[in-house]
Amino acid sequence: MAKSSVSGAITIYPSPTITVNNGTICAGQSFTINPAGAITYTIQGATAVVSPTSNATYTVLGTSSAGCVSQAWATSILTVNPNPILTVNSGAICAGQSFTINPAGANTYTIQGASAVVSPSSNATYTVLGTSTAGCLSQVWATSILTVNPNPTLTVNSGAICAGQSFTINPAGANTYTIQGGSSVVNPLINTTYTVAGTNTITGCVSQAYTTSSLTVNTLPLVAITGTTALCAGGSVNLTAGGASTYTWSTASNANNITVSPTANTTYSLTGTSAFGCLGSNTAALAVTVNTLPIVAITGSNALCAGGSVNLTAGGANTYTWSTASNASNITVSPTANTTYSLTGTTAAGCTGNTATLAVTVNTLPIVAITGTNALCAGASVSLTAGGASTYTWSTASNASSITVSPTANTTYSLTGATAFGCIGNAVPLAVTVNTLPIVAITGSNALCAGGSVNLTAGGASTYTWSTASNANNITV
Repeated sequence: MAKSSVSGAITIYPSPTITVNNGTICAGQSFTINPAGAITYTIQGATAVVSPTSNATYTVLGTSSAGCVSQAWATSILTVNPNPILTVNSGAICAGQSFTINPAGANTYTIQGASAVVSPSSNATYTVLGTSTAGCLSQVWATSILTVNPNPTLTVNSGAICAGQSFTINPAGANTYTIQGGSSVVNPLINTTYTVAGTNTITGCVSQAYTTSSLTVNTLPLVAITGTTALCAGGSVNLTAGGASTYTWSTASNANNITVSPTANTTYSLTGTSAFGCLGSNTAALAVTVNTLPIVAITGSNALCAGGSVNLTAGGANTYTWSTASNASNITVSPTANTTYSLTGTTAAGCTGNTATLAVTVNTLPIVAITGTNALCAGASVSLTAGGASTYTWSTASNASSITVSPTANTTYSLTGATAFGCIGNAVPLAVTVNTLPIVAITGSNALCAGGSVNLTAGGASTYTWSTASNANNITV
């Protein structure tokens, strides 16, 4: 077999040689990579426009129109200069002073609305921009804050103290103070005025005028108690506080007037405070004596007979008042019915005690009577009987309830009777008449002839009884 051959021409295209620009930018700016030497380019990890935050290196390949790729990377070196970061001083001045703004971190500076030396009348804020030597402009304003401290305007307390107390002068508005004519703690005897100057040690600013502290020194009250120093047991007294504005009693009361009812001798004490709050220089005291009440009593008989009287005696006090209105220590009373007598008594201290009472019983008198015959014949006797009492006394001296009498002449018998209590009554006397015996006589002839009769006449009496049983005045026998 015969062989045939073919021949052709091969064109070898050169690989492109790439060049690329380097550069410098400020942080935040963009940079355009401009390679040359090829038709198209491949930038590793980036596009043609880059904005790195720090120095960066970019490699570039290129492709020729023949499609040949560069054999070596072209390198673009990009320097990223930082934008300056500014600092600026802040500060404080006293009113009227100047302040110098001193920024740092750049090469040149622009202070908005001011120069480097300022003298504001109040707190102020200044903003600053800076440009570095690389021409980069700061992206953030630096702020200078200036405090304008006022020269301290002082205030100081004034006040009032009680005599003998201390007062602390407390100025405000500064840190340190100079008190003219005194220290911070003063103890004047009279009203006094103090002047104060002050310095703010933090700002160094000094007050421009003195401030005045006026101190009033109030006198201490002299406390007193007025009121009765004695009372009767069970009573009360009113005590009045004086000399101050408010008070405290030993009873814990804060009233101006208190009413106390002690059961034993008691001393009351009082402290007082003036309207300015000054405690009295003294503690007042008042001793109150409690006088005992009299125990009043009545002595005397609690019973009597009607028509009689009893003596009643008061005791236990100094002066007395009876229910009869008498003020005597002893009274004699003659009640006609049962009566209760009352008595009040007062001691020398004027204390009135209990009311004593005594019930007096009025016993009735006996109604004494004599019963019996009020006439008899001479030589005879009669029985007389007593009545109306318990015991008796006859005018004959007998104490029997019945007596037998044989008067020889007209006689009046009296009788006294006593009750069991001893009340005596008198009976109406009984007059007993003693009738004389008749002298009887017979008149007439004392002789007669046998077979004859005589007339006999009785005489000397009122009625007769003859031995013949006749009762005639005249009989014929």
